[in-house]
Amino acid sequence: MANLDEVRRIYEIIDGNADGVVSVGEISCFVNRLGIPISEQDITCMFSSLSNDEDKFNCVGFEEFVHLYQSIFSNEDAELEDESKDLMEAFKGFDRNEDGYISSCPLWD
Repeated sequence: MANLDEVRRIYEIIDGNADGVVSVGEISCFVNRLGIPISEQDITCMFSSLSNDEDKFNCVGFEEFVHLYQSIFSNEDAELEDESKDLMEAFKGFDRNEDGYISSCPLWD
């Protein structure tokens, strides 16, 4: 997870008009430039989970953005950890003599 200063820089980059809030449109533009296809409707749904005020469904302040950022990246960290465990298990299946290397000899005698 990035530190708060890094999250602040990301927030300021996304906040194109520097009005102190990030809108659905700004997030949509930013993620589309990154090549991530996500609809404004999906972004609105993410925003609505951060606030109970319907007037705020189209934008978030920095504190709300931090929560959104943490929820996205904490899920990615967990998925990465699961993938690493799966990869290690697969590696162990090929490391026949358990020396930490995969040898070029046939796996089956």
